[in-house]
Amino acid sequence: MGSLTFIGIGLNDSGKDLTVSGSSLIKNSDKVYLETYTTPGNKKIDLEIKKLNLKFYRISRELIEDGKEILEESKNKNIVLLVLGDSMIATTHNDLRMRAIKCGIPTRIIHNANIITSSFVETGLHTYKIGKIVTMTLDTFSSISAVYNTIHANLLLGLHTLILLEFNEEQNKGVKPNLVLKTLLDSENDFKQNIIKHYK
Repeated sequence: MGSLTFIGIGLNDSGKDLTVSGSSLIKNSDKVYLETYTTPGNKKIDLEIKKLNLKFYRISRELIEDGKEILEESKNKNIVLLVLGDSMIATTHNDLRMRAIKCGIPTRIIHNANIITSSFVETGLHTYKIGKIVTMTLDTFSSISAVYNTIHANLLLGLHTLILLEFNEEQNKGVKPNLVLKTLLDSENDFKQNIIKHYK
């Protein structure tokens, strides 16, 4: 009987945030996948994982979303999926876990530091006032409406808004913060809710 283990490896791009329990499970696995497609500057992680003397495979977004290959292997082998940050922040990982459970494959989760809670701690904001989280995609034109409306809805409830910025490792391209600010300021001309202001 195999298994599928999701291991968060933290926010440090050197890979040194890997937990003791995570390291132990990696060493006792049959195959290790590394998912890094949403985070820039992660090449040092390869070096740190190689120090564990194991072979690992970088995995694409498509292979995760499809999931068939990983699930098939997990039926007879102990498979580990390494994820930057926490292993269950992304909906694709949670979906893969649910599909594994439906197939009767034992799953395990090893949590770690993640961008959501860490961003609030670093900025001094209160985590209990986190509102709905939204992502600004590389196609800013299509995502600006969702971002603007989420900020507006959160403000009405007195909540903070965390805007995640999409990054595509294969294209080595991501949304820049200054573009987000400019797009939001420009969007006031269309939405006219007076929630994004330019302070001089």
